[in-house]
Amino acid sequence: MINKLIHLIIIVYTIMSVFCTLRAEAQVICDRFEIKSTLNGRTISFTLDTDLPDTTNLIVTIGREYTQKKSTDIYAKNYYCTKSTVGGLLYPNMVKVDDEEWFFMLEEHQHKMDSYRIPFEVKSVSDEIFLSITVPLDPMFGKGNELLSGKMMPKPPSLKTISQEVRFFLPYENLDMGRLNKPISAFLSKKSIDSSSALEILKSSTCLKGGTLGKYLIKKISVPAVKDLGWKVSKDNGGFIVIKTFQVIGLSSPTIYKWKVSGQGIVEPLNGHAIGISPK
Repeated sequence: MINKLIHLIIIVYTIMSVFCTLRAEAQVICDRFEIKSTLNGRTISFTLDTDLPDTTNLIVTIGREYTQKKSTDIYAKNYYCTKSTVGGLLYPNMVKVDDEEWFFMLEEHQHKMDSYRIPFEVKSVSDEIFLSITVPLDPMFGKGNELLSGKMMPKPPSLKTISQEVRFFLPYENLDMGRLNKPISAFLSKKSIDSSSALEILKSSTCLKGGTLGKYLIKKISVPAVKDLGWKVSKDNGGFIVIKTFQVIGLSSPTIYKWKVSGQGIVEPLNGHAIGISPK
């Protein structure tokens, strides 16, 4: 009986030893996690120096903070947010900081709050932008990243995620707080709209591709092979014709989007390109 008990103890001990060995071998150690970055004009170039495996998933974010009136909280809207891997950041990634893109992200949220009749006024906009790279919770590191360890891990009770941030002094270009705090209802409450208001209403309108028309078109013209030919707004029977034009290099004819914005702020697409991205 005693021999059987001893034999059982030996088996259990052996199993636990194997389990502990396998568990130790499965541990991923992170002792180095450093962002290498430069700012050239309004373009950020960055890589990540780390000892994590190349397949490690990451979240990369570039944004700017702001504060609201009647609140002490700090909020942020992003210029850029994407998933990547350690392998994807071995070589320089470059992102251009476009303040119009940030404005439309903020404006989209602003209009949502306005539709709920929730007051939303921006008090200040940070002169800095931030770049953060984060290792999120990932099943490849076990439940709650339990297999991650090393000098870069936060102390309990924080989540076992790894994150680093760098900041650059890059003030918002031509900041207009009046424009920033003018919700869509302000345009529509006017007895009649002007060309500037018509353009703002058009840019703020919902896009079938997601977000707003203005945001979508900014992405279209951000491609190096596309040359932006600007906006044109002209009066038309109590409303305005709004046209956006750009030229794709290599094509003989420009791409034209055309809408009518009525005196009541109603947006109507007038050609095929505009119909393809405007709600019916």
